[in-house]
Amino acid sequence: MQARKNKIIIIFVLATLCIGFGSYTYFKNSSSTNTQTIQFTGTTEEFYAEIHKDPLSWTNKTVSLKGRVTFITATSFTLNSQAFCKYQKLDKLIKLNQKVTIKGKVAKYDSLMGDLFLEQCVILSID
Repeated sequence: MQARKNKIIIIFVLATLCIGFGSYTYFKNSSSTNTQTIQFTGTTEEFYAEIHKDPLSWTNKTVSLKGRVTFITATSFTLNSQAFCKYQKLDKLIKLNQKVTIKGKVAKYDSLMGDLFLEQCVILSID
C-alpha cells in the first residue's frame, strides 16, 4: 500500500513538472528585436505582396517597414490601416499621418482580413 502511494506521488510530481515546463516554453516572453537581423526592408505595401506568398514563413521574423501612421493608442499604432504595431513604451514623437520607419517582429498575419500584427516595434525614423 505504501509503495502504491509513493508511485502515485512520483507520477503526480513528474506530471506537474512536465506541464510546468511545457507552459513555460509555450508562454515565455519572446526575444527582443534589438539583437535580431532584419529579414525584410521596404514599404508596408511591398511587404504585403511578400507575405501573401507564404504567410507562415514570416512568423517571428523581424522586418523594417515604412508607412503612414493611421491610428495611435497607448500601446499600439497602425501603419497604412493594416499593419498593427504593438510597442512596450509610448513614443510621444509620433503623430497621425506621419511617415515612419519601424522595426518589429511579425506576430501573425490574418489572411482573411488582411491584417498584419507586429510586436516589439521600435521606431527607427520619423519622416
